[in-house]
Amino acid sequence: MSGAPVAGAAPDGLTQAPEPAPTTAAEADDGFRGRVVALGASAGGLDALDRFFAALPSCPDTAFVVVQHLSPDHRTMMDDLLRRHTSMPVAVVEQDMPLVRGHVYVIAPGMMMLLQRGRLRLSPKPSAGLSLPIDAFFESVAREVGSRAIGVVLSGTGSDGTQGAVALDAAGAWVLAQEPSSARFDGMPRSAIATGVVDRVLDPEALAHEVAALLEPGHEPRHAPALLRQVGEDPESLSAMLNLLARATRVDFGHYKPATVLRRLERRLHATRAGSVDQYRERLQQDPQEAELLRAELLIPVTAFFRDLEAFNTLRDRVLSPLLQSRSGPDASPLRIWVSATATGEEAYTMAAMVDHVGEQLGLAPAYKIFATDVEPTFLARASVGRYPLSALEQVPPEHRHRFTQVDDELQVDPGLRQHIVFARHDLLADPPFTQLDLVCCRNMLIYLRPAAQERVLRRLQQSLRVGGTLFLGGSESLPAGLGPFEVIDARHKLFRLTQRPAPLPLHDLVADPGLGTRRRAAPVPQVRVIDLAVEGLLSQYTPAALVITAGRELVHVFGEGHAFLRIPPGGATLDVLQLLDPSLAPVLSTLVYVAMRDRTVQVSRAIEVGQGDERRRLRLRVVPIKEEGAAPHLVVAFEAEGRPGVHEGDEVAVADLPEQERRHIADLEGELAETRASLHATIQDLGTTNEELQATNEELMAANEELQGTNEELQSVNEELHTVNAELQGKIEQLNAANADLEGLTQAGRVATVFVDAGLSVLRFTPEAAPLFRLRASDIGRRLNDLAHTLDYADLFADLEQALARREGRTREVRAHDGREFLATVLPYGEEGSGGSKAVMTFVDISHLRNAEELQEVLDAQPAHLAVLDADGTIRRVNRAWRSFAAANAAPGQAPGHGLGTSYLAPCDAAAPQDESARRAAEGLRAVLQGRSPGFVCLYPCHAPDEERWFLMHATPLTGRRPGAVVSHLNVTGWLDARVLPGGPDGSPR
Repeated sequence: MSGAPVAGAAPDGLTQAPEPAPTTAAEADDGFRGRVVALGASAGGLDALDRFFAALPSCPDTAFVVVQHLSPDHRTMMDDLLRRHTSMPVAVVEQDMPLVRGHVYVIAPGMMMLLQRGRLRLSPKPSAGLSLPIDAFFESVAREVGSRAIGVVLSGTGSDGTQGAVALDAAGAWVLAQEPSSARFDGMPRSAIATGVVDRVLDPEALAHEVAALLEPGHEPRHAPALLRQVGEDPESLSAMLNLLARATRVDFGHYKPATVLRRLERRLHATRAGSVDQYRERLQQDPQEAELLRAELLIPVTAFFRDLEAFNTLRDRVLSPLLQSRSGPDASPLRIWVSATATGEEAYTMAAMVDHVGEQLGLAPAYKIFATDVEPTFLARASVGRYPLSALEQVPPEHRHRFTQVDDELQVDPGLRQHIVFARHDLLADPPFTQLDLVCCRNMLIYLRPAAQERVLRRLQQSLRVGGTLFLGGSESLPAGLGPFEVIDARHKLFRLTQRPAPLPLHDLVADPGLGTRRRAAPVPQVRVIDLAVEGLLSQYTPAALVITAGRELVHVFGEGHAFLRIPPGGATLDVLQLLDPSLAPVLSTLVYVAMRDRTVQVSRAIEVGQGDERRRLRLRVVPIKEEGAAPHLVVAFEAEGRPGVHEGDEVAVADLPEQERRHIADLEGELAETRASLHATIQDLGTTNEELQATNEELMAANEELQGTNEELQSVNEELHTVNAELQGKIEQLNAANADLEGLTQAGRVATVFVDAGLSVLRFTPEAAPLFRLRASDIGRRLNDLAHTLDYADLFADLEQALARREGRTREVRAHDGREFLATVLPYGEEGSGGSKAVMTFVDISHLRNAEELQEVLDAQPAHLAVLDADGTIRRVNRAWRSFAAANAAPGQAPGHGLGTSYLAPCDAAAPQDESARRAAEGLRAVLQGRSPGFVCLYPCHAPDEERWFLMHATPLTGRRPGAVVSHLNVTGWLDARVLPGGPDGSPR
């Protein structure tokens, strides 16, 4: 519905909250003075909480308390699951735990919890009866923290949290709720929203951002009492402002409940930084857009498809199905339905879908028209288009989903439903009602109106129904006791049937009262009301005084000066018109009524003298029977002055000229009739006593039914707790699966022989690399390891395992396998001690290649030649001891030795090639070897020192294995060669 203001914010300039201070032990004892965010959740709440805390930044000055329906039979894992999404410490509440800022608290399973003097007090849930832990905690927070609190209602079934939200709102706290379409179970948020105290309705991520914004220093808690106090001191200022709003928006918000209007007004005062109602009224006068913004705050659409499905199913079975069956003939008139306060149209389309569904079940093509109205044109524009978010489909039962299709990421209503609906603007408090309707739907709108406005709306809706028509109200709404001729179809789902035509509405009831004690300029009057005013003026000028009575002579209504002929006799009060009239008129009227009802004709008396002294006058009584099909018979009694022409003379009855004896006889008969009536009254009283006894019995049955309903709610609560436990376990299983997958990937990627054993040395798991060491197969899982043969020279294997399990100490040693491979064996304990929880893991890292590399280096170091191993690009990757020693001995003072590991061997040769022929030949020959163009290269070259001549023999051999390159050796041959064969004689020629 729309026209439903909900809770609002506090304006700046009102009472300011104290700046938060760090929590101390004294504060915990005296009461928590920081901010508190209380979150209530039930079924489906784990997902909402995960999303909320994942989007929430750290809030060091605020305490967060999570209240959820948790099973008392299971240890909660909620704290572990929430730690994944927040950097704040998370703890399960223990008895008398102090509230500390910057922490998150989770209610303990099977407990009720209250906040008292800054500490969280626990008590066991009652073993019988309904328990509402969220309501209880919210109410304690409202008492202890007041306006410094924020309440958040998340996913869940039922209504837990609703009353707590009302208490928080009354204390001036902010109240937020999860968007029902984003909740796995929308019962709890919808119930809270229906109260009208919820400030924001958002998905969990947006709720987190909203909470963070409200906790900032610039957003102080709202203080409804402060604004109420201002209004109490200066009501005229508020009245003037509402007058401005009514003229600007054509909606009179004076009929809404004052607290509801003030909450939304606080929002705008806060947003505009107005310090008082007067300041905001001035802004409202100067800024036309502000009126529209305030109107948008006051009118919010709170609706959904098939909202309260059980109520709609009852409407289908007990109202729509019989109606369509009675209208199945070819000449039957179409069904007329009015969905008032339709907001964005979901309820109107729901009604159309229900009618079509019933028609399909009955094999009919129903003819019907739905009038869907609302006071807000923007809502009606959205409703006329018939497009909604895709999430709205979740609210639609499966049997109705074929009436909706997806168009461009939106949900489009079937045009077949749209053609049966007429959307129009209508103000229930100002515009005349529709007429001759079979069904009027007005759900969850009356709760926002003041009692007088509620009754006015209900009387208008009553007038719009035909006799036998049905009124469908919301779950929190009901009919006032004196409203009129309705019978109850279903009390729980608020279905009522009109049994007879009600009395016409007085003309003044068609004009809205000012509301909230305001004095307003009259709004423009619709044309139909102008006509009604004209008719009333004509009636007052040209019609006689008259009474409307029932066939039993009970007074129903008085027109004009009819009260002048009535008196109140002593004794018990009565509406019998014969007891209220002048004694001279009573017998005449009795006869006229009898004849008029018998013959169904108008009856007129002869002139009768009434009154005393100078006030005596002569008049005639005219009795006109009126009867509408389906309604009880009534009569109009008119008092016509003698000489005034009648509209229809009829047959005069000369009762006034009856002889005195007959008059006495009539008086005797009247006395007997009075006695008979007294006897009948006594009988009715006896029946009333019997009815009271039956009512008491009925109340006992209702009490038993309530107990059964309470038991059902308890079962539902248990089901919610099981759902929560299941969600927690599912989350933990997902964590374990992820950890198991990570572990499996790690062991597979490491390619390390690994064996896991339990406290009894039974094999738990192993990697493929460990299979040949212990001759393991998949079927060996569960067998004791010491029952299996292994291929290791490791005599102390089982002793090391038992020592690791017993002493919780690891061991590492090198062992050899029978095939000659060497391994680095490590034994480490893990798991919990006791109860067989301790386990051990063995890893065997193959270090054979390390041993081979060490042996190769030893061989190279033993060679007298200078040896180097090069990569394919000439980079030095390994050298021997002789190479390193020569490089160090021949390095220039203060410089690092050349030709070290990782340097290019070719670069120095290329640099010296232009001046040194030996360097050029060495570079060319080595490149040929590295590039595969030569099987080898040998050259003799001089490398003289300042104090001696030296000759070296260079030899390069290619490496063609997995890592190509070359081996280069330099051998000092100075002492081996005869001087005669060495080049470089005195003339430069060989000797």
